[in-house]
Amino acid sequence: LSSGINAEYGEDEVVDSGTSSITATENQAENGMVNNQDNGTITEDQQCKERTNFVFVKTHKTGTSTTVNIWYHFGIKRGLNFALKPYTHILNSIENSRLMKLEEGQHYNIMCQHMYFNRRHAELAMPADTYYTSLLREPISAFISNHIFYGSDFHIRQNHGENQTLDQTVNYFLDQRMEDIKEGTFMVGNGLNKMSDDLGLRLAKATPGGKLVTEAKTKDYLMELDGRFGHVFILEKLDESLMLFKEDMCWKMEDLFYLHRMKTATNRTKEAISEETRDRILKANFADSILYEWFKAKLEKRLATKGPEFWAEVEEFRRRREEFEGSCLDMSEWVPGPYASIQHPLRRSARRNMHCRTLIQADITLTKLVSFLQDPNYKEVVKENDKDKLPFFAVDEFVHFDPFPRQDKLAWVIDNIRHKS
Repeated sequence: LSSGINAEYGEDEVVDSGTSSITATENQAENGMVNNQDNGTITEDQQCKERTNFVFVKTHKTGTSTTVNIWYHFGIKRGLNFALKPYTHILNSIENSRLMKLEEGQHYNIMCQHMYFNRRHAELAMPADTYYTSLLREPISAFISNHIFYGSDFHIRQNHGENQTLDQTVNYFLDQRMEDIKEGTFMVGNGLNKMSDDLGLRLAKATPGGKLVTEAKTKDYLMELDGRFGHVFILEKLDESLMLFKEDMCWKMEDLFYLHRMKTATNRTKEAISEETRDRILKANFADSILYEWFKAKLEKRLATKGPEFWAEVEEFRRRREEFEGSCLDMSEWVPGPYASIQHPLRRSARRNMHCRTLIQADITLTKLVSFLQDPNYKEVVKENDKDKLPFFAVDEFVHFDPFPRQDKLAWVIDNIRHKS
């Protein structure tokens, strides 16, 4: 459980992702629902059974926006059910009372919204054969990305001078946080140990009503996570991680395509910081450090057992994914994107490509689409004053694709809502 990390400080995260075009299975019901109670089907070119029940714990500023659209595309194409808080991309608590209700006889297949992981609640909501996974990022770059994205760097410069370097704002931030930390403990929350917080460390092990956790309890919780999670992605080895996930889930390679379509509009993340500051970041983010090192070592140990066939598959995946990306996006142009980012626009020739169209959407938009598609009370819920809940892009773009789950609901939007907007 070494807390030492010697990885190079990298660029800010990739903020985008993708997946493949896949036809609906033969079991698709009249309303577009796939009969998914057995967690998968045997695909024509595969001998194993495709698994469809999984939990992806979405961590902050680690590249999960690159991967979450993979899961949305996969689930939407198959008519799978998402365990989500309806019409918003943040679940937070996994309590069943917060989850969108399903039609009788259905169960949840995929859980991938932002949440604080709670194993007991997740296991109550999901089938017994659910696969659990997440994505981790080198802790220094993850901390810097959070420090800038959530405004700490900006506010410190506003109050202490615009000429403050990144190194200076980071140290000021750490000075303020370390004042509240007692000997033998560290903070989970308030901008520290964010990955561990997302994975439920504070909920499970913090002092009652507080945010302080001991090193011993952190290591205990790491063992609990290790016993529950089948495979954890490492951002710095994303392609290799995806191919291992493909192996575990019996998916097709194109199911896992993603897009590098957005990046932060600031160069602030590229500023150098001192070795002393790097050490302080690691010390303050002790939980994230040992979490990352543990699952990175597990990944590398598994990769070390792989032979030439696996590595050839990784190279094939990279080649095909890049070709796909080039067919979707105009890589020569940049346009303003969400969250103070810039992004590559969709090619004109790709505007009717469902795969490309899905991957370029923000996760909040896809969550609204999924909520609408699986909402048993959509006619009652969607009223004139709730038009903002509707993903109108789905009517304009997705209704043209065949097959597409729940076409009847999209047609209803056209007939009853679209003309009113």
